[in-house]
Amino acid sequence: MLEKNTEQQLELVKLAITGDRIAFNQLYSMFYHGIYVFFFTRLKSVMDAQDLCQETFIKAHKKLAQLDRPESFKGWLFTIAGNCLKDHRRKERIKSFFGFFSDNDEGALEKCVDEASKDPAKQAVSRQFWVRMKDFEKKLSPHEREVFLLRFSDELSIAEIASVLSSTASSVKTHLYRAVKKFKNSPELHEFVEGMGDIKK
Repeated sequence: MLEKNTEQQLELVKLAITGDRIAFNQLYSMFYHGIYVFFFTRLKSVMDAQDLCQETFIKAHKKLAQLDRPESFKGWLFTIAGNCLKDHRRKERIKSFFGFFSDNDEGALEKCVDEASKDPAKQAVSRQFWVRMKDFEKKLSPHEREVFLLRFSDELSIAEIASVLSSTASSVKTHLYRAVKKFKNSPELHEFVEGMGDIKK
């Protein structure tokens, strides 16, 4: 999961904006895991998540000089990731329409533990958790699902989620409230998220 915004990160962003490659590489290391999880929780594919991570950071590096508010770096980065995800899904729909199908990564759930969770103390994931999460996500509307994942998996604030989704804070709170209510009616998931922080309305 992404670390809380710190003064160190803010200074790195400011340096990276000036063209400091070392500072950008440090930001890459800090935020890679969170961006990876963002993609994996939505695509369930290790390969696609890795590819889209690289695409996100390449685009971020090219556009970094356009970032007016260094303190908004995390939300800005997730906005780029969200756009990459939309592009990927659009391409997949086109490929599917024309009959190009790719095999599902059957081992993605197990690989997620190895690839996305280098530090077990920070990210306790399991195959059973992802299986149950997939079932739970079916209970959510598309908007509820996206808001829920952005809040509790990606740890974005309400304002950052609103920015990523081009929505309002009020709308985000409404969808989040509905998703959390459904989550509370799925007690079988609670034991798997004890280490992910308390879920509040």
